[in-house]
Amino acid sequence: MLDLVTEPWGLLWDVTDACVVVGTPEEVQDPIGTRYFDMQDVVGGVRFGDPEDTTASVPLMKPETLIPWIRERVAERAFSPRWTRIEIRNGIVIVRHRTSVLDSIGRLLEDLRKSLRHPTVSGAPPRPDPSWK
Repeated sequence: MLDLVTEPWGLLWDVTDACVVVGTPEEVQDPIGTRYFDMQDVVGGVRFGDPEDTTASVPLMKPETLIPWIRERVAERAFSPRWTRIEIRNGIVIVRHRTSVLDSIGRLLEDLRKSLRHPTVSGAPPRPDPSWK
């Protein structure tokens, strides 16, 4: 029955969390969600490695630089719709966006975490894996 109403308008429908969702194909196939990424080890001053070895620590990101860093790599225009949100509170990055973008941010942050834990021989962290896009 819903197909008769939605198809002429190029819309799709799906049942999500016991609710019928009607929207564009993009909205239905890539729904909006909110995720929380715990980055306290990156912005909270946690040292990696042996706590007695002061050379084992790596520079951590300041909380105020993490959000612009994410936006720059995900594409600023991805955050232009008014329904999107990205903020950091107590080391937790809170993002409201489409599932595909949330997945990309998750991979990006994991690459960042790995690069801070395992710097290259030169001491500079490796660049994040480009496959996060």
